[in-house]
Amino acid sequence: MSNRGRGNHASFLVQEYGIDWTWGAAWFEAQLIDYDVCSNCLNWNTQATEQRFTNSIWQSRKYDKKGEFVRHWLPELEKVPPPIATPRF
Repeated sequence: MSNRGRGNHASFLVQEYGIDWTWGAAWFEAQLIDYDVCSNCLNWNTQATEQRFTNSIWQSRKYDKKGEFVRHWLPELEKVPPPIATPRF
């Protein structure tokens, strides 16, 4: 998973769902094969302590223009064309 993906997940889970950042860091530590303690904890701590918010829709529009990632993880959107699967504002 890219660093951007990790940061986006951390921001969403901490800012939107209020999940303790240490839980997210521990889960990523257990799942990632390319785990690095410094990068992982820094990403999660930064998302938890800074007032910055990573806008998931903006990130999707910029980095997943065809909506491939979204449709991969949300199979119910598989047949939705990209302009709808990747919201525009």
